[in-house]
Amino acid sequence: LCGREKEALAAYDSLVLRNIPASMRAVALYRLACARNDIALFRQCEQADPSGRYASFARLKRALLLAKSDKTAERREATGTFLELSMSSEKSVAEEALYAAATLAYGDRRWNEAAILFGRLMKTYPGTPRAKAAVVPYAWSAFLAGRYTECMSACGDSEADDLFYLRASSMIALDRKEQGLAELSRYLEVHPRGRYRASAETPVQRARFDAAAKKGDLAAA
Repeated sequence: LCGREKEALAAYDSLVLRNIPASMRAVALYRLACARNDIALFRQCEQADPSGRYASFARLKRALLLAKSDKTAERREATGTFLELSMSSEKSVAEEALYAAATLAYGDRRWNEAAILFGRLMKTYPGTPRAKAAVVPYAWSAFLAGRYTECMSACGDSEADDLFYLRASSMIALDRKEQGLAELSRYLEVHPRGRYRASAETPVQRARFDAAAKKGDLAAA
């Protein structure tokens, strides 16, 4: 911290020890909590002025810190807080909380829950930076949860690496094998060094081999 920042924090430390209005105490506690990433101070900020403008921001910040914990109970608490805040009238808080809840579920491999939350985010806040960032994890969550139609819808006509591959794989999972293999072949053409090249090549080569074997022309496989 630079000299001025240290002075400001010292002033906030002094403020919280005084008999000041709850709103001012909440501001001081919030600034201190942000500077120190202190879960306890964020909770004190909430309690100092529960209906004040800093309360929901403090709850969100505290939950974001809890979400990084390796303790299941704390991560579960973070999820609960995120979901409560996703209903907040403070739009920026609600959107960030919903995104955080979806991301936490995704990181914990709770695919079905993540797909539901990412889908809700994209529907509620279309076009926002968070909604745009959610497209790929939403598609993956839906795919890994076995929600293949939903995954295809999330992918749209995109030729982006992940979305192209997921769309083709979802088609195969939905027994649209011929169409899916054609999409995988196209994926390999568009992304010759794609992230999923090996996974895409296997079924495509297998289909070519089977087709050639049917015709008795293995040299063409």
